[in-house]
Amino acid sequence: TEHDLELCPEAPVTCPYACGRQDLKRRLLDDHKAICPKKPAECQFKILGCAFTGNTEEVKRHEQDVGAHFQVLLECFTIYRMQTRDLQKEIEDLRKSAEELKRNQE
Repeated sequence: TEHDLELCPEAPVTCPYACGRQDLKRRLLDDHKAICPKKPAECQFKILGCAFTGNTEEVKRHEQDVGAHFQVLLECFTIYRMQTRDLQKEIEDLRKSAEELKRNQE
């Protein structure tokens, strides 16, 4: 019946991530999806600019590539260093402008 196919918490369902599990009960599907090795994932170094995506297993293997991630980290560090230098200069320029305005008001 439709109830069995679409609503019943005990109905068997297949993992949507194609890990091969076909014997899951609908009520346990969310728990399985949280730990499924085929769940879509992103590299933990995404915040640094790494764009790799894949399933959990593939990302875990990818993240072992220390050399590639060292390069990403180095590029990120270089960008942050340049931005910090630019911001420090801007702060110094603003400080000088503020001092000049203060002197002109006196």
